[in-house]
Amino acid sequence: MGVKIECSEHFSIISAKGTSLNFTEIGEKSVEFRIKTSELSGFGTITFIAASGNESTKYEINIPVKSKELPVSRNFSKLLKAGEEASHSLVPLGVKGTNKAVVTVSGLPSVNLN
Repeated sequence: MGVKIECSEHFSIISAKGTSLNFTEIGEKSVEFRIKTSELSGFGTITFIAASGNESTKYEINIPVKSKELPVSRNFSKLLKAGEEASHSLVPLGVKGTNKAVVTVSGLPSVNLN
């Protein structure tokens, strides 16, 4: 009987990705796989696949993965005079998959009460 593990990009497998088990009698055996999380946040999927002869089964588990990094924010303010133009390039900040940008245009200056 063969047992293997597959993971989404949220995890990396640090042990063997599969193993073989031999049964001489009816019973159960345990298999251990070692995985670690990546820096990517979101829901990761781990799939276990067992096969013997023409029979196989698959079990998937979804696990939330959170970043160990603290939330980070960056503000950029620009006060424009009548007829003046401005541009600003956005560089993604923080962990991939968790970053976002918000643009606010107002007739009044920001008071930054976040």
